[in-house]
Amino acid sequence: MTYTLIVAALAIGTLLLYVLRPLHEGPVSETAGTEQLVDEAQERKTAAIMAILDIEDENAVGKLSDGDLVALRNQYAAEALRALRELDAMGVTAVTADDALEQEIARLRQEMTCRHCGAIRKAKEGPCPACGRE
Repeated sequence: MTYTLIVAALAIGTLLLYVLRPLHEGPVSETAGTEQLVDEAQERKTAAIMAILDIEDENAVGKLSDGDLVALRNQYAAEALRALRELDAMGVTAVTADDALEQEIARLRQEMTCRHCGAIRKAKEGPCPACGRE
């Protein structure tokens, strides 16, 4: 009987530890789960885009018919679009290094353009060589 009580007490103690463990450890971080979802969506988007590039290469060398190219491109484009929509829903902006470079080029081009006549001039050169204005 004593042996049965000890086993029962150990079983109840183990069950209590199992049930109360989350209270001791605190709340689970939602950031880790969200980061994983973002990574997965970005990987699916990248994989779909790479697949589109691959099938276009296959078509260019004659290994894939035009009809198959259209069907596969539509499929991969839909996958990429789904991944982008998921990223948008999670509030993720997909700024790539290329996007940042394009933004920098646009900014520099705007600085080099004369605001009066639209001519391109060297940045911070002084008066515009086309119209003579600052």
